[in-house]
Amino acid sequence: MSLLEASKQNLTISSHFSQDYKIYVFTTWYINGKPNQKRLRDLLEKPEPMSDKYPQPSTLKTWIDNEFTAEAIFLDEQIAEELEKRLVSEKIEMLARHAEIAEKMQNEAWNWFESTQIVDEEGNKHLDLGNARTAITLLVEGLKIERESRGVAVISEKFAKMTDGELVDKLREFVTEVPEITTVEAMEVVDV
Repeated sequence: MSLLEASKQNLTISSHFSQDYKIYVFTTWYINGKPNQKRLRDLLEKPEPMSDKYPQPSTLKTWIDNEFTAEAIFLDEQIAEELEKRLVSEKIEMLARHAEIAEKMQNEAWNWFESTQIVDEEGNKHLDLGNARTAITLLVEGLKIERESRGVAVISEKFAKMTDGELVDKLREFVTEVPEITTVEAMEVVDV
């Protein structure tokens, strides 16, 4: 059989298959990872309803090469775009949750500072440094998470190496830099 005769026979065979059946074959091919024509033929569970025949591997190869591959590229691009949109949306939601949690951490730390002041004999308020490191760490971590979640620069790792007094001094700097807290009365801290 000549190449021309084989092409004519393939066209004749192709015309025996409805568009709905080609869509079924394409879907089977795409869902199963775009196998070659021989593997695809084995995956087809039903023949074309009108002719009750399965396409030959040569017909499947023609469909794959001339139609299916281009359609698959288009679908892959749409899937990639949708996945990217979902990932960006999920990342934004995650960062918003982190910022909210960080704000709660800061509020808890600040509430602790306000509730643990000690008044000495002269009436001066001092911070109870017994658990100050925990509260300061909570505050610093809250600030760090919030800044990271909002895209601001990361706080330096040197906070982990600071003494309680140094951390309290750093806290004062943070408090004076944050506009919402600048109206709070400054506290004097005395090392015990």
